[in-house]
Amino acid sequence: MSNDVVQEVLKIFNRGWNKQVILYGPPGTSKTYSATIIAAAMLAGCRGDKIKDDEIKDAILNKLQEEEKKECEDKNLYEVASEYLKLCKNNYKLVQFHPSYSYEDFVRGISVKAGGNGVTYEVEPKIIEKFCREKGTKVLVIDEINRAPLASVLGELIYGLEYRGEKISTSYELKEKNEDKSEEKTIDLVIPDDLYIIGTMNTADRSIGSMDYAVRRRFAFIQVGSVEDAILGSWGCDEKSDDSSVGKKALALYKKLMEEEEGIFSQRFLEDTELDVEDIKIGHTYFLGKKKSDQEYEDQDYLMYRINYQIRPIYNEYIKDGMIKKEGLDRFKEIVKEEGLE
Repeated sequence: MSNDVVQEVLKIFNRGWNKQVILYGPPGTSKTYSATIIAAAMLAGCRGDKIKDDEIKDAILNKLQEEEKKECEDKNLYEVASEYLKLCKNNYKLVQFHPSYSYEDFVRGISVKAGGNGVTYEVEPKIIEKFCREKGTKVLVIDEINRAPLASVLGELIYGLEYRGEKISTSYELKEKNEDKSEEKTIDLVIPDDLYIIGTMNTADRSIGSMDYAVRRRFAFIQVGSVEDAILGSWGCDEKSDDSSVGKKALALYKKLMEEEEGIFSQRFLEDTELDVEDIKIGHTYFLGKKKSDQEYEDQDYLMYRINYQIRPIYNEYIKDGMIKKEGLDRFKEIVKEEGLE
């Protein structure tokens, strides 16, 4: 996994150029992986333009208690970041958008309350407003951000994201009782200066161009591509390994498919959707190995699992959606056979 994306986002955040970014790319390019490391780095206090992976890991480890630190020292950066974020419950939140997600789920909405006086309807703060009230630096990761009708979900936040600290008028007036419960006061919706948002966007689902322009203007977009260098190491191999090793076969299959995909994607589909081939090519994570519990690496059976139950279904769906020519699956099968993977 390349550190380039992590470095670029940290630079944008730390220089104050933007406080909301979207990591976009085809499936399997480690977008959520990168978002996890970025979130942990921000909460661990990593500041600067060019922060190396080991520096981020050290910063996170220094935030842990001795016992937790010892348990994490031998883990990789992503694993350490994931463990650290479990301890940052008040300052880290992950939500996943979907087509039925709404403003009333994310910002403010009306809840039905049943009590002694019958049924009442009360305005309540939802996910982001509650999160905004937490103290200190906060990171919100929105996975699959483009699957929801973003302009509708954000509502007035489109303004608030750019004008941090300013009061925002909303469709729902929120009132809460003061500490002694003697009277109610109106609660203003305000997006604080210390909230950072990282969205992930699968470009095979929808292009950036499908987003409302006002929404696009509020986010910085960072493209996340495949990192073929990660494939060999995941199988316990390197450049010196024998060509018959599973890692070398996985890498060869990846390279061949990347070359062939230029020819099997439907040009009509690409033109109609304003997508580029790079937006829908499957990423390197589909070709990664997986460790066994005894720390030995899986054999060719695991690669065949990847091919038959993860990669092939993606190609089948691409054909159904008109992304790939019908003969594309036949060519895929031929490539698998050519690489001695049956």
